[in-house]
Amino acid sequence: MTTNKKTATARVMEGVEAAAQVAKEKANGALVQTPTQAIGIFAENLPTDTGRNLKSLYGDLLAEFSQEGSSKVAIGKTLVSIKELLGENFGKFLDDCVAKTLRRSLATCYNYIALFKAANLKFAKNKVVADALFRIWDAKGCFDSVNGELSPAVDKAIKALDGIPESTDSQLCETWVRRFIVEVDKLVGNGRAARTAAGWDSETMTKKHVAVVKGFRAYVTNKSVSSNRAISLLTDVMVEALTEMSPSSLTTAIENAKAKIAKRRAQIAEDSNTTQAAMPVAA
Repeated sequence: MTTNKKTATARVMEGVEAAAQVAKEKANGALVQTPTQAIGIFAENLPTDTGRNLKSLYGDLLAEFSQEGSSKVAIGKTLVSIKELLGENFGKFLDDCVAKTLRRSLATCYNYIALFKAANLKFAKNKVVADALFRIWDAKGCFDSVNGELSPAVDKAIKALDGIPESTDSQLCETWVRRFIVEVDKLVGNGRAARTAAGWDSETMTKKHVAVVKGFRAYVTNKSVSSNRAISLLTDVMVEALTEMSPSSLTTAIENAKAKIAKRRAQIAEDSNTTQAAMPVAA
């Protein structure tokens, strides 16, 4: 039991340090390789046609990531195309050319892929609509990443516009898409405003806090979860924290975490010594 606790503690500590390094590199603008260098090295051993197609798709991906706020679905679409092109090499591509070079987490990439797949299924009846929509739709508040499903607001917006058009006329589809985005953003905004107005009391915040901690502990102590995956999850959490909070808040959190971990280690050692002392001495 003690070993499991130490393993989980070590993973958390590694994750804290990894997140701090990411935050530091992000602040300094430091990159291990430029995107051009990374894709060039990766494509060296690929067949000529595959390498050429990959570089073209990677160029699209860079452009989409530069406008990430409004290109999440498009990013997912491009990643799916790259996955189909590379097959079993896709994981290495994500590690070498996206995670390390562009500083985008694997979890974020797979979330965009899931978003695209859900949206592609929803708008499959009209490819012209889908293509026009995916170029400009940020899908903010429209996707449940836990269940991998679009939110009810999407269906409501489609229904409010009398369904997805049958016509493939480009002008008509472009007009419908812009009306859809206005409608779905309104529905999502109204829902968000209602939740904000309701607010959280102290008891609710405590319950949320406990649930997040329990969920994380269950994840990192699961035997199926590798150290790298545990570190990746905590890194994502810390990067999100840095995005929403000040760097000084992150520093304070890291220092508080180190203090709590030291206290927990001391407690584990004390409990272990107490247990050994209570064991009967062999005759």
